[in-house]
Amino acid sequence: MQMRKTSKKNRNKKKKVKLTKSDKKIIKERRKVRYTTLDWMSLEEINPDHCVIVEFGNRFILKGIRIMPRNIYLLDDKTLGSIIQGFNVFLNKEKRRLYWKFVKSEPNMIKQNRHLIDLYEDEDDERIKRFIQYELEKNEWFMSSFNEMSFYILILEPEKYIDKHFQDLCNYFKSTRMQFEIAKKKDFQNMIYADFDNRDISDYYIPKLYSEEFNVTKGEEGTDEEF
Repeated sequence: MQMRKTSKKNRNKKKKVKLTKSDKKIIKERRKVRYTTLDWMSLEEINPDHCVIVEFGNRFILKGIRIMPRNIYLLDDKTLGSIIQGFNVFLNKEKRRLYWKFVKSEPNMIKQNRHLIDLYEDEDDERIKRFIQYELEKNEWFMSSFNEMSFYILILEPEKYIDKHFQDLCNYFKSTRMQFEIAKKKDFQNMIYADFDNRDISDYYIPKLYSEEFNVTKGEEGTDEEF
């Protein structure tokens, strides 16, 4: 049997793959997810009340507020109506771009646990100390078993504008009659967890951002060394 010879030119010729509209749509959606994740990789620092983001050599500051939740089913119609109207006023006044984040995280029970620890250290009766220990263990179980939803409003502005614009945001939001507090380092950490959908990201990424001593320098042999 004679084998048909194939020229080297034909063997190396690549077959073109024609993408359908459905394939192109899937690729486009995947790119959106990738770009959203990579946006966080521009994060340079996490500070007590803001984050520093550097993009194409430009320095931006990310600040925000955490809205304290309220159970609307416990409010009367008049109070609920005033809150809705307040949000309408807030959105009409705040013309800058806002970023809304809804993050599930562990309940913050630092104050409660600190109070129990203080009681434990001051107590001499072993029976009462065992009871306090039980309460601490119950709090730990609650924190690990039940996540709470946190609501954030964020703004991203150049460094020279952020203080004024953030103050405007806080002043405008007061019209909603909702309590709020300034987003802290732990809040930004939870946002990063949520974006990556992986709490173990902290084992590498978060410590590097928290550490003021972290830097990259050239080693003696030209290799990168991390300190």
